[in-house]
Amino acid sequence: VLDVDGIEVQTTNRSVIACPVTWRGKWAFDDGRLIDDPPACDGPDRFASDVSEVDPDLVLFMFGWSGTIAGRELADGTIVNPCEAGFDDRFGEDLTELVDRLGAGRSSVVATVAPPTEYRNLEQSDRPECMNRVIRAGDYPVYEFGEWLCPDADCAAAEPLRRDSVHFAGTSEVQSVIWPAILSGVLDAAGYRQ
Repeated sequence: VLDVDGIEVQTTNRSVIACPVTWRGKWAFDDGRLIDDPPACDGPDRFASDVSEVDPDLVLFMFGWSGTIAGRELADGTIVNPCEAGFDDRFGEDLTELVDRLGAGRSSVVATVAPPTEYRNLEQSDRPECMNRVIRAGDYPVYEFGEWLCPDADCAAAEPLRRDSVHFAGTSEVQSVIWPAILSGVLDAAGYRQ
């Protein structure tokens, strides 16, 4: 339990690595590799049992690298990448469905994505902002996580917090910085503090 400016917050993390918003199809990397989603993310009802079990007051939807370094292969074999209408439209529709389904009857906040601290392929560098445009267009509160972590897309100050170009380090020192800051912004976005 954390005290965030006088509000007691208990968090439960039910995230799954590489679990995409857009669940149909496969991850399609620019080098031609195709990777299936984790079994826990296979299907439209993913995370339903987690929400039912935890019964949270607020659900935070937060995404890491999903879609920033890979696109999706669709059932017809077409590959769509972020910043292309086929990907962005589908991502937006699937995100809205996910928020509506898992956030029904509770507060929901969607976090923007932050850019990686480095890019193996500079052609991918616009993808986080393309995804953020789609996220910001939705009908739900948005927490500007990407701006907090990498203001003006500059991630230099965040590098000591990350163990790689996307994931946070698991040390207690890093966690003590991250969670209060994230939760403060999320509570503001959700309207808990006016």
